[in-house]
Amino acid sequence: MRFVILGSGGRENAIIRKLLEDTTNQIICISNSINPDIEYIVSQYYVVSNIYNTNTLFEKINEIYSKDKKETIVVPGSETFLEIGLVDELQKFGIPCIGPLKHLANIETSKSFCRNYLTYNHLDKYQPKYQIIYSYVESELKKLFQEFNYNFVIKADGLCGGKGVRVYSKNNYLDALEYSKALLINTNNIFNPSKFIVEERLYGEEFSLMSFCDGLNIKHMPLVQDYKDLDIDNTIKTGGMGSIILDTHSFPFLLEDDIRQAHELNNQIMLNLSRDSQLGYRGILYGGFMKTDNGVKLIEYNARFGDPECINLLSLLETSLSDIFKSIVKQNLDELDIQFRKEYSLCKYLVPHGYPLYLTASSKSTFHINDSDYSKNIIMANVVRGDTGNLQLKGSRSMAIISTDANLKNCILEIDRTIETIDGPLFYRKDIGNKYLLVNQLKQNKDIYESSGVSITEGDLVVSRIKKSVEKTHDEFVISNFGDFGGLYDIGKQICSQEYKNPILVSSTDGVGTKTKLVLQVFGELDGLYSLGQDIVNHSVNDILVKGAKPLFFLDYVASSEIKADKIVKLVEGISDACQENGVALLGGETAEMPGIYQSMCYDIVGTIVGICDKNKMIQGPDNIREGDIIIGYTSSGPHTNGYSLIRKILSENNNTMGHLKLEDLVKPHKSYLQEIKEIQSLGININGLCHITGGGYYGNLPRVLPDNLAVELQVTILEPFATLQRIGKISNRDMYSIFNCGYGMLVFVRPEFKDLMLTKTYGHMLGTVTKRGTKEQIYIF
Repeated sequence: MRFVILGSGGRENAIIRKLLEDTTNQIICISNSINPDIEYIVSQYYVVSNIYNTNTLFEKINEIYSKDKKETIVVPGSETFLEIGLVDELQKFGIPCIGPLKHLANIETSKSFCRNYLTYNHLDKYQPKYQIIYSYVESELKKLFQEFNYNFVIKADGLCGGKGVRVYSKNNYLDALEYSKALLINTNNIFNPSKFIVEERLYGEEFSLMSFCDGLNIKHMPLVQDYKDLDIDNTIKTGGMGSIILDTHSFPFLLEDDIRQAHELNNQIMLNLSRDSQLGYRGILYGGFMKTDNGVKLIEYNARFGDPECINLLSLLETSLSDIFKSIVKQNLDELDIQFRKEYSLCKYLVPHGYPLYLTASSKSTFHINDSDYSKNIIMANVVRGDTGNLQLKGSRSMAIISTDANLKNCILEIDRTIETIDGPLFYRKDIGNKYLLVNQLKQNKDIYESSGVSITEGDLVVSRIKKSVEKTHDEFVISNFGDFGGLYDIGKQICSQEYKNPILVSSTDGVGTKTKLVLQVFGELDGLYSLGQDIVNHSVNDILVKGAKPLFFLDYVASSEIKADKIVKLVEGISDACQENGVALLGGETAEMPGIYQSMCYDIVGTIVGICDKNKMIQGPDNIREGDIIIGYTSSGPHTNGYSLIRKILSENNNTMGHLKLEDLVKPHKSYLQEIKEIQSLGININGLCHITGGGYYGNLPRVLPDNLAVELQVTILEPFATLQRIGKISNRDMYSIFNCGYGMLVFVRPEFKDLMLTKTYGHMLGTVTKRGTKEQIYIF
């Protein structure tokens, strides 16, 4: 049998290797460049510079076929061959292809066709809400973004080389207008489609299902999960950096019904498309899916093998690939028993620095493999041989490293050993497959560990159920995947995006203290934990806000005597919602179950926050506050997160009653003052100092922001619920001001000329002035 393979990337290399397992096959490769790895193993290799010209390519294939009329099957690697109608042209002359006709390939080449096709066939339950956009009208787009709650995806229609999809959230939705304009008006000369799609953003775990199709029959392959690029703006979705198949041929996050739904959708799409052509849909149908809280949803369809997923699948395929291709052509797939080994298959791509959008001069440099026998694990993709015979990079995904084994750890070690033999300006994702390695380790130790009183099962449930809450806080600067051992944040890109001249990172760690006991008593455990999640984030935001820092990312820690998934999920939901409101990425966290250390219904909740500010614009109270500055106070939502040991003592002595006030008034979530400070700065007001009134009250916190030679004179009326606390607890004024915020959680120091603007344009209250009376240790409150 003769096979003509179109293309010379990693996918095509893997296909050729698999076909050559049948030594009677003759393989011919046609490409626009020479892959030295493929050149070494094929019978003939033709270079066609204008390979995507249908006439030129057809003439070359026909020339090969006409020499001896030997039975030939053409295997297009790229979707572009399908889009230009090559399959249609070859079918006129009886030359079969492993790929569908052009109008059937629209299921991939036109994203709007795909979405409308599912709708037309009453399959909307498998897809997100969407709208096709034909013209740029800014007001209409803004309205649409709002309808999607500012969580949406924009997909350029047509072929975009895997780079036409961008994901947006409330933090960067205005950037979507520029991208929309560039798509339709072509101001940046990017893809120039006639339309694009705005889709509801989906949250969940992705997986892929590829199926062999002959137009009548369909045979499904094992499920694969691919990993996108980490080193670029993660609003841009590009080709996979690697992929994995588990030994179960499924994934832990999927139920049997989820897999059934994916199978059924591929079945239905293949049959429906086949009705639209006498030839039927023949080739590969590739469904990209996501498991969401609302079931399995389709991300997109491809009409050919995916790369690198194809490399994984073929590495485990036991059945002859040439027999499968022949069965597709003859439409008798139902007679073939297609088998895949039940092993792990792990694939990692090595790519040039800067891939895929920001390639540097080194992206096309020479590299070297220090192992003469590398053919087993290394699949060359976008490489060429230079004039001197050295291997050179072409500027795209360079080579795939593949390993299969019954033990995932062995796969990882083998790939790492192989990569160590390669010298060159290349990088790769080191984390691919690691989360499944951890799951396997936990399974092995589960029985032993749970016998000690620690529930791994509940811990696993926590991790799986908080994923959506965590990921919805991520912006374009978060480059790690959920479940990684460490959170990754592209601080360099953040700095460039804001044009910081002298960037400074500002950090803080704090906890909610004993407030947990009263909150859980008042709200109950679930709602209480949600509220405490908001507490720890807002408190942390305020702590770095006093330096003028913009919060970037947050990490949480919670310890308890017992970890229950539903309870920790509520805590993380509170943290996540507060992070979203403050524009903070929830980058990571930790739960610790410590029976014997903590009492029942007792939680230790701690947060760490990191922000950024320009050194030249940092708010430095001791350096900037001057005599005569006025002090503007912003009201609190209550005691925030301080003074609760005393509050509980007072309540205990008074049978948990506070007269006309409710207990809920004492446990409202800590207020964030980020928006108030942004509002002040937007008015052009220079802030000389900020003071977050936390533990220690006024007497403990004001000295931290004052110069040595200055003091303050304040007139702070004790507001509710503090006035009632003072009355029933018989607390002196001095103690109230030393323990509580008394109704004002943030104090702002500005020059007196800004007084009218502050009091008329913001919600601040005039509280006092800075004076030379005494020293900064002397706080005068009247």
